[in-house]
Amino acid sequence: MPDKEEFHNEMEALLSEWSDRIDEIRTAFDELKEDRRMKCEPEVENIFLKREIALRKLHQFDAAGENWEFYLPEVEFAQKELETAVENALMKLKHV
Repeated sequence: MPDKEEFHNEMEALLSEWSDRIDEIRTAFDELKEDRRMKCEPEVENIFLKREIALRKLHQFDAAGENWEFYLPEVEFAQKELETAVENALMKLKHV
């Protein structure tokens, strides 16, 4: 079982890394022509939703006090969902 602070720092670092990639995706998306942008919009919007969920889960984890272990699976799942959404958006941007 990971230490609470160690786990928090690891998840926060991953969120920071994904946020940097999301900013790159947003820049690439904004540079697309309108017709190509429309094809990618659902995937790009999804990454913002998934990032918000991951942040919310991390905040719940932080606020959980002694029950923090209960939130481990939820935080990890949200992080994986964000990773998948970023990868999907990158693939879509490459193929439009």
